[in-house]
Amino acid sequence: MKYVIVGGGSIGRSIADSLKEDYIIVEKDEKTYEELIKQGYKALLGDARDENFMSKLQLKGAKVILATNDDEANLQIAEIARKLGVEEIVARVEDGSRIEEYAKAKIKAIACDKIVAAEIMYELSEGRKRYFEIVVSKRNFAGKRLSEINVGEGCTVVVVFRGGLAYKPNPDFKLEEGDRLGIICGEEIKATKKPFEEVLVVVTDSKQKDKVFREARMFAERFDAELIYLYKSQGSIMCSLATDEIEDMSLNEAIELLKAFEGKVDLMITNVPKSRKELVFLEKFPVLLAKGKEDYKNALVIVNTSKPEKLLNYASAISNFFGETTVLFLNQEQLKAASSIMESPKMKTSLASHNPLVEVISEVKKEYDLVILSAKNDVGNLSENVLWKVITKTNSSVMVIE
Repeated sequence: MKYVIVGGGSIGRSIADSLKEDYIIVEKDEKTYEELIKQGYKALLGDARDENFMSKLQLKGAKVILATNDDEANLQIAEIARKLGVEEIVARVEDGSRIEEYAKAKIKAIACDKIVAAEIMYELSEGRKRYFEIVVSKRNFAGKRLSEINVGEGCTVVVVFRGGLAYKPNPDFKLEEGDRLGIICGEEIKATKKPFEEVLVVVTDSKQKDKVFREARMFAERFDAELIYLYKSQGSIMCSLATDEIEDMSLNEAIELLKAFEGKVDLMITNVPKSRKELVFLEKFPVLLAKGKEDYKNALVIVNTSKPEKLLNYASAISNFFGETTVLFLNQEQLKAASSIMESPKMKTSLASHNPLVEVISEVKKEYDLVILSAKNDVGNLSENVLWKVITKTNSSVMVIE
């Protein structure tokens, strides 16, 4: 058995739901145990504080997840598990003042509320919906106005392509056979309205914590966003600003922690990485690499992707809430999506006319407060080295859209 979950309450069940298989729940309360079995969970009735009982589970090589509401029990069970060959133990701390005891016992402790703790403790992510297009025909929407059609729950038409031109949709726009509808759904649609509701703040470099926290608070204030703080203190993961004693977090620790939040937060704000290896999380989230800004009086959007819709949605939102935004397109094709998505009057566009690389470098040197670009980076012949220099060698905070 790969995972042994101790405690069949709400946290234990949430973790089991995410793992789906290769787990067993150990529950000492007979009534709770019977509920677990009826609901289809794999469970055993027994007290994890009983070493004889635990020895029968063949724990060597397993990961033990302590989902009880009792710190004393957690620490006692952890001691037994260690004797039986368990190397990795994860637990939620009930009383934050006892965090040091968990650290001494070398337990990966989560000092968070129950919902966040359950997510961190191996809850898996859901898939994301994305931009797509459909062709209007006589059998679907031809002859109808946009206000009369339904393209799916949580979806909206953001652009209508007709005769090589892109039209901004309005309710009275009448569709014709052959029109192409650009549609975004789910998380994508939120990017055009209120894109940042839940923001994850992760500090891996303790020296940069003040800059990260300052910019995160400013960002949350503008968007009325909820901040979820994650950092390491006394060897454990903390979710509140209860201490100034923040430790450096390793890349592996950060990656394992962030798995729980894939698809569940709108943005991650973190410090500038020390090495390129740490950029691996850019594939998982939109990420803001914060340098302590208290405002974005100006911003630069580098459209370095062949599918710029999402990048432009985020850029439009930033422009609506902050200052003037310059959008630098790196080829003519990208302009097709611009008219329908860039809604902010504070956005101005320019097109790289000769060498995109030279023009990007020239713009970046102007030291914008914020630079927004795409992690895809498949347009403009911009090397990873150039992007790394934008991140590390300028004073601009950098937002990278995955």
